[in-house]
Amino acid sequence: FVETVRVKSAADMFEAVTARAPEQDIIIMAAAVADFTPVTVADQKIKKKNKNEGMTLELTRTKDILAYLGSVKPEGQFLCGFAMETENLLANAAEKLTKKNADMIVANSLRTKGAGFGTDTTIVSRMVDSINGLQPDVIIFTGDLVSRRTSEALPFTGVLSRLKARDGVIAILGNHDYDDYCRWPDSLAKARDHQALCDLQRQMGWTLLNNAHHVIAHNGDSLLIVGEENYGEGHFANYSDLAAAYPDSVHRLPYKILLQHNPVQWREQIVGQTDIDLMLAGHTHAMQMMVTLFGKRYSPASWRYREWGGLYSQGNQHLYVNIGIGMVGVPMRIGATPEITVIQLKINN
Repeated sequence: FVETVRVKSAADMFEAVTARAPEQDIIIMAAAVADFTPVTVADQKIKKKNKNEGMTLELTRTKDILAYLGSVKPEGQFLCGFAMETENLLANAAEKLTKKNADMIVANSLRTKGAGFGTDTTIVSRMVDSINGLQPDVIIFTGDLVSRRTSEALPFTGVLSRLKARDGVIAILGNHDYDDYCRWPDSLAKARDHQALCDLQRQMGWTLLNNAHHVIAHNGDSLLIVGEENYGEGHFANYSDLAAAYPDSVHRLPYKILLQHNPVQWREQIVGQTDIDLMLAGHTHAMQMMVTLFGKRYSPASWRYREWGGLYSQGNQHLYVNIGIGMVGVPMRIGATPEITVIQLKINN
């Protein structure tokens, strides 16, 4: 269950958060709330009296939401805050942790190489450089380019267009790519935005497979890439059509890779029921939390998904679940570091 509360000011945010805080088990403070607000607010345009006249704007401190929550935190509640620093990152974050009586501080540095917004110096650009540096034969993207709507992807189209591989970039859609998590004025507006996202990926030079397939052929050998739309189960809408994506006419090809955002389909419809050799999936994000102990990985995603991250095999059929690079909802990852997976296929003699 998700409740969205819309606010316009730091004061609104304070009232909305503090009213709901006592009932919460975990509070994650992710908003960059202003530290200052004007002492007076004009109800109309402030006119200048003469061309040489300056202006003095008097500001006052806003209420410190994190500090207040820390001061009234009930026993058993977990409070997480954020620190954005330009110097002494760890020292300042540690001081904030104590001063605000928080249980955790996520420390971010504006000095980190690649940090920034809307330019080719972003961390997304570093990711693209890392992938291109691997000199891949083909790049596979298994969905969730955006969280809610197409406009989220627009600042990154330039840098994502730089992804290069000998046989191109092949993509499918994830559950967040269908505009299902936004309120639209009508079904036409929703359809237009969804189409815009599909068009955007093709404009970036990607091959988008919506219940379709693609054959890669070299020197007499061929590889079938089956791209299926999101497999819906539970409360997720279903857009998949395996029969359309994988028709009888291509079953003869020697090696088949299925791209499906949701790993749940592997056990429900693929393994032991088809001749798909390898399925590549995403979706779980490892719920953006993971710990590794004695070489074994643990994540709350395992409570929801039997196959949530890494390689799974049954007989000669395999599934790999990539835990993703970005974030959805809470803007952080704990232990579930961004993942670029390198898969090398070899001929079995």
